[in-house]
Amino acid sequence: MNIRLSETLPDSACNVYNTQAEHGGIAAVMRQAQLNEPSQADTPILQMAALSYWQQHRQALLAAPFEAPQQTRARQLSQVAALADYAFTHVPFYRQLYAAAGFSLGAIQNWRDFEALPVINKRMIANLEPQAILAAGADAVASFSSRSSGSSGVPLTTFLDQNDVVRDFAEQMRFLHAATENRLQAQDWLYTLHHGGFWYSSVLGKYRVFRVMDVDDVQALAQHWQQLRPRIVTTLPSYLPMLAPLGALTRFGIEVVITNSEMSSRTERQHYSRLFGVPVLDEYSSEEIGLMATECLHGNYHAVEDGAYLEIVDADATGLGRVVVTDLGNVLMPLLRYDHGDLASWSNESCPCGQTFRCLSALHGRRDDAFKTVEGRYVPSASLLAICDDLLTDESSGMSAYRLVQQSGTQIELHYIRSTLALEVGAVLTELARRLSALFGYAIALDAHCHEALPDTSSYKRRTLLCAWQGPL
Repeated sequence: MNIRLSETLPDSACNVYNTQAEHGGIAAVMRQAQLNEPSQADTPILQMAALSYWQQHRQALLAAPFEAPQQTRARQLSQVAALADYAFTHVPFYRQLYAAAGFSLGAIQNWRDFEALPVINKRMIANLEPQAILAAGADAVASFSSRSSGSSGVPLTTFLDQNDVVRDFAEQMRFLHAATENRLQAQDWLYTLHHGGFWYSSVLGKYRVFRVMDVDDVQALAQHWQQLRPRIVTTLPSYLPMLAPLGALTRFGIEVVITNSEMSSRTERQHYSRLFGVPVLDEYSSEEIGLMATECLHGNYHAVEDGAYLEIVDADATGLGRVVVTDLGNVLMPLLRYDHGDLASWSNESCPCGQTFRCLSALHGRRDDAFKTVEGRYVPSASLLAICDDLLTDESSGMSAYRLVQQSGTQIELHYIRSTLALEVGAVLTELARRLSALFGYAIALDAHCHEALPDTSSYKRRTLLCAWQGPL
């Protein structure tokens, strides 16, 4: 059946509401607004689908993170078993991979069966032709693509169908509702300072999003916020220092700041939370998977267990291991037991927020950037950032920005920008070397380099920890 758009939507909804036109006539904001390109899914029909899904399933979505863990786990097992059968039947890549591993339809009866499936990674699928990794008949399905930045050195294009994009919106709405203690209203503005945007600029004029890709005039931004009164700001952690001169954000109507895409520490977010007078919460997400974990108001990362199944594999004695994730929603391009390239660990503590979705005790960032000892042991990034938070982020350090680079098992470089206070940094460097040595368990040689600006990295993302050493062979 062919359905025309005019037969599906009222006349008032046949055009996408132009949120970027709400620049308030502020020149600096107008310049940024014009740079924003709409996503391929930002159409009236898909906006209607997303809004309808949220309205119909809102209560169930909000309740899911509080259901009994055994109920969550049983549902996940059923989902991954069905997804494995589906991928084996319809996707050539999995048919070949699983056949070689002795898989047969219906083989997933328990978690041990699922954990026997091969782990895949970005390098295995990045250069495959679409017909090898997409489900059969994908050319007849409306699909949308999302390309990772390639910060790991291997860019990847992920394809999603309409249902997955709609579900992504609902999961994001759930997080934002929790972050505002369920005060978010359909008429509220969301403001994003980011190189990447949401799938939708609004959903038929509700939950409107204004996006700027860069911050070149903080005072113009403040003027715009005063006019628009956004309830939520989403941004990169690297933009937080630029917003610091604004102080309390509540005067603009802002109730919470959400960070993503770049690694930040809880201590850093708490610092800006005190400065802004609102919570600063983080989300763990990626272009390939979407939301994987979200930070609650008690500072704990809860896995999004109805959207993805997370595993921590090859964990060391402390519980730190590789993040392997299965996307429960993407049947167009299934990703099962996908090595995300990150390190993390589970927490055994219950969260005061009441959610029963499992908590990650810490996210340690990309495995490629994790520092290593001469014995090959990973040094938790959270521990490194805790030292840096304590010594390098305060004005008394004499530094306004920094990056640590591991060059060998015993040598670490500190690249930094001198603060305008021009304080002596010698004592800070001495203490940094001492603490790094204590963390590694042996003497670390620290080489410090002062710059006008930190050297560029391979992607736009802020990289405060970089490992340029392959580690022991």
